[in-house]
Amino acid sequence: MNKPRTYNELLAEKARLKLLIKEQQQIIHEDFNEIKQELEPVRKVLTNVKKLFSKETGGGLLTLGADKLIDIVVRRVLLARSGWLAKLIVPALAKNYTSHVVDDNKGKIMNWIFSFFKNKKKTDASTSQQSEGVVEK
Repeated sequence: MNKPRTYNELLAEKARLKLLIKEQQQIIHEDFNEIKQELEPVRKVLTNVKKLFSKETGGGLLTLGADKLIDIVVRRVLLARSGWLAKLIVPALAKNYTSHVVDDNKGKIMNWIFSFFKNKKKTDASTSQQSEGVVEK
């Protein structure tokens, strides 16, 4: 546009430029969100890779149990005929990843363990009641 000659033209130009800035900001915002959506799979992969190389602290007995299970199953069974390097690296990566899984699902794991013992108590109680009934006859 040419140079504004009157005050009203100046105000109109100012309003037009403000509108143009808002439109461009909206376009930039949409482009940024689009880029974020496109990079989401990469972010998820990097998060999982990070879990392989860092160990979550604070898992307690659940993490300790998972570590021992990994030692037995992975190192002694699955990698029994592998080289020393595989026996060293694969269990370490598995332990790191498992520590994150255990930490994320502590409540579910504890509920599963407690439900296992609750079901066992109910089964033991019902069998003891049945056996008591047999003794009384």
